[in-house]
Amino acid sequence: MEIYKDKDKIIFEVPFWTKRSNPYMPDDADIGSHKTLIGIIYNDEFGNEERGFAKVIDMDYADKQDQQTDTMIHFWEGDKKSFIELCEKLEISVYEYPICQKCGKTIYGSHTIDKNGKPLCSECEIKLEKNKDKL
Repeated sequence: MEIYKDKDKIIFEVPFWTKRSNPYMPDDADIGSHKTLIGIIYNDEFGNEERGFAKVIDMDYADKQDQQTDTMIHFWEGDKKSFIELCEKLEISVYEYPICQKCGKTIYGSHTIDKNGKPLCSECEIKLEKNKDKL
């Protein structure tokens, strides 16, 4: 990645593709590549919708789906629709984090689906289980 100033702009040059790596294979093994960035949509701790770009983490060597880092570059112009259109134009995927239907927090990682098919964070799931025990 290169970062530089050109007149009145700061430019971030990010390679579109990143070489996949496998810690169990030689460094020069060619096992393909993946897109470097992914668009992400989530709610911050105050419930405000946030959009931005994250780096894709290669998990192919572990036979798992790729993951992403936290937001590297926040996108503050436009709305959700315009952000998704930008990602399509850039030919990168968009991941929208699930929102807990009980408390409204963004869910990072694994979560439970309630009896209505809605996502629940681990805190709300624990509270529901404790309330069941009281009945």
